[in-house]
Amino acid sequence: MKKSVIILCCCVAAAGAVAVRAADEAPLEGTYTFISKTLLDPPPGEKEDRVAIHIKGDGARDIYKAMPVPEQPDLCYRKEDAVLTKSAGGLNCYGNDKMGYFCGVAIKLDNGATANAVVC
Repeated sequence: MKKSVIILCCCVAAAGAVAVRAADEAPLEGTYTFISKTLLDPPPGEKEDRVAIHIKGDGARDIYKAMPVPEQPDLCYRKEDAVLTKSAGGLNCYGNDKMGYFCGVAIKLDNGATANAVVC
């Protein structure tokens, strides 16, 4: 009997954890495309071996703000635009409250490692 109660409590706790996790989920706005290693002007026939995911809107803003890395001025924009960027591995997010936020990451399809998917 005691073992049954412990199992039941564990199941209820697990179900509650799933419900809390689901409540934290939010819709994501973005696009994906398959790309090769060379981001600009890839040579003919270069294998598209990764998926590039580009996120914008609230999801990109939330990811940017959650990244525990320092902000840097984004060199792809004019200084007066005050666009900042954060990078961690292949994940790159940039923007500001005026223009909005954008994130990009590539995932290598053979091993799941991240790679850069953003260029100026």
